[in-house]
Amino acid sequence: GLVELWKTWHHMWITGCLTVVWGLSGRHRPNVKKLIQMNTTDHTQDTTHFSTHGNSQDSAQRRNIRRTELPNGLIILTERMEHVRSVSMGVWVKTGSRDELPEINGVSHFVEHMVFKGTKSRSAKNIAREVDAIGGNLDAFTSKENICFNVKVLDEHVPKALDVLTDLVMHPVFAPDDIDRECKVILEEIKMDEDNPDVLVHEIFTQSFWKDHPLGKPILGTRETVRRFNQGTLFDFYGGRFQGGNMIFSAAGNL
Repeated sequence: GLVELWKTWHHMWITGCLTVVWGLSGRHRPNVKKLIQMNTTDHTQDTTHFSTHGNSQDSAQRRNIRRTELPNGLIILTERMEHVRSVSMGVWVKTGSRDELPEINGVSHFVEHMVFKGTKSRSAKNIAREVDAIGGNLDAFTSKENICFNVKVLDEHVPKALDVLTDLVMHPVFAPDDIDRECKVILEEIKMDEDNPDVLVHEIFTQSFWKDHPLGKPILGTRETVRRFNQGTLFDFYGGRFQGGNMIFSAAGNL
């Protein structure tokens, strides 16, 4: 009895540790890998179409999943779902805190925040108003391996939502005044995480497990690195990572 109890506890402990390691982001880790693995045909094709049927009798609806790769390397993954009235779209950038140099730790998260502060054609207020006017939900998050910008709307509002989403991702301005204000916001966010026992324990474990490795660095960065960010830093990082070959656009719903 004691031996079996020990084996059960040991298995649960190992499983828990692996779960923490695999889910290091702590912030809505995306399941892009699952979508990419659906591509079972030659990658040289511009468009790949998938049709699957659900195993359950209650969900035997035909799935319409399509993968397209543009000349610039951008991958587009879509699933048409005619039985719903909404659409969820996202831009996934294949970079995160694990890809940062120590001196710019936290820049991925900082850029994620800054794109909402305005573009060449929209202010932060206009971005929020246009999405609210169509009843949409615009959000973003940063993990160890990805940055994601996503929007959810009714199918009739897809053109407007897509216009706003692509504008904020592709045309940010990184105004110096906005950078100074956002620096204060993120410094407060760092303090809040340090005051949260659950988050703090997770960060200590991560830093100990991945000692002297980028995976052990905090997604938010540190006070020292965040204070050093300026417009040049953000544009250098943005220009090197926000490129077609390093991004995936996904959409699912009544397309």
